[in-house]
Amino acid sequence: MDRFRANLVIRGGEPFAEDGWRRLRAGAAEFEILRPCPRCPNTTVDPLTGEVGPEPLRTLEEYRTRDGGVMFGMFARVVREGAIRPGDGACAEART
Repeated sequence: MDRFRANLVIRGGEPFAEDGWRRLRAGAAEFEILRPCPRCPNTTVDPLTGEVGPEPLRTLEEYRTRDGGVMFGMFARVVREGAIRPGDGACAEART
């Protein structure tokens, strides 16, 4: 996960469940899920060693390519500001 520079990581659930989310509540904050996030080549740099390799983009492009980019994670907009702490529960609202 260090390679993706995520602002928020949700544990548990099915892989890529966020594809079906419309909103997310975490702690006291609420977010509107906007669209998938295309990943740049920076994810292929090991943050500990600085070594560059083909992963993780090579694997992701096998099944997460959309609109000419490799997608991982989501762009979101803050709907309600609030504190989020490690271990806070998260609740997603599905798209209808």
